[in-house]
Amino acid sequence: MAKVIPGETVFVGVNLANEPKEVSVDASGLLAAGAALQPVLGESAAAFAAETGQLRWRLPAMSTVMVSASSTKGPN
Repeated sequence: MAKVIPGETVFVGVNLANEPKEVSVDASGLLAAGAALQPVLGESAAAFAAETGQLRWRLPAMSTVMVSASSTKGPN
């Protein structure tokens, strides 16, 4: 899930499985190239690939995590 406000997008990931999960999310309409991801809640590895528009995220087992991106695209 993502919450978008002017200048910031926050992504929330929930993993209810007993093992870590790798997820890929199409974030091309939400993030600009060079968007910096910062952890907000929990510990997880997240990276945005501007060339593919994919947010790749490793969610720990039984977790809720949040990351914030401070460089976002404006409305289309």
